[in-house]
Amino acid sequence: MVFSGRDKRPRPQARPVAKSAVEIETILGPNTSAKGDVRSSGGVRVDGDFEGTIEIAGNLVVGQTARVVATISAHNVQIQGTVQGDVTAKRLEILDTGRMWGNISVESFVLDDGGFFRGQSKMAGDMEPPLLEAPKSRAGEVVDVEATVAE
Repeated sequence: MVFSGRDKRPRPQARPVAKSAVEIETILGPNTSAKGDVRSSGGVRVDGDFEGTIEIAGNLVVGQTARVVATISAHNVQIQGTVQGDVTAKRLEILDTGRMWGNISVESFVLDDGGFFRGQSKMAGDMEPPLLEAPKSRAGEVVDVEATVAE
């Protein structure tokens, strides 16, 4: 048996890995406080305090220890901490520990049991409610309604 320092078999080439839509590229840690504007083509996670605007093409995760006062625009937003401000997103999810005060404009909205939301919501594709006709009364029909009061 002969051993050679070179392996003559072709090695598979590593293929580039596409970035996942949920990949987090930027993290604002729990002991961090920041003010200003955040713009990113990737995902962002906030675990500290932030005040300003967040405009990202990726997903935003507001961690359980986060306190955010901002106008937010992101692909998807998940709130585990506290947010005060307006949110525009494809999907907004407020988890059971999440708290949000502000207006939202979304395609999909999930509020977990225990989560809190106060504000107005507008869903993409809003349509006017259908015009419903009032019930028609039947001519000559007498309806007898009796009320009973419990003592």
